[in-house]
Amino acid sequence: MIAEIQAYVRALDEIERDFDSIILDLVRDHEKEVLAMNTDDQLFEGKDAENRTLKPPYSQGYKRFKRSRGLPTDRVTTRLDGDYHESFFITYGTDEFTIDAKDFKKPFLEKRYGSNLSGLTDDNIDKLSALLAPELLEVIRRRLLK
Repeated sequence: MIAEIQAYVRALDEIERDFDSIILDLVRDHEKEVLAMNTDDQLFEGKDAENRTLKPPYSQGYKRFKRSRGLPTDRVTTRLDGDYHESFFITYGTDEFTIDAKDFKKPFLEKRYGSNLSGLTDDNIDKLSALLAPELLEVIRRRLLK
């Protein structure tokens, strides 16, 4: 019985030591969803990573242009042809990940709308946590029972 408890304690120590890498591996498995949270759930809805409305709004001439292409004009979406949103990627560190974009329009958009275009709002971090929780519990369960 003592040996089993010691095995659980060792497993828990390993889980604690590896926790950041476990989370980052789970994020890698859901990279498309994470990027969609940034581009589709936030930017296309006119919000930055701080959940602030993107300002200034489009000019009247640009609104006419976007309307002619069937795109929304009631909010800033940072999407015209999709290249900017499609250029988003995730960089993984040892204990964190960052979202960035590599499209040439990035500096122009950040100058106009702010530097918080990349990243997740608190609501999307909560959604990501809920998405990863069942898989995290499964990883922990497997490690404890091996």
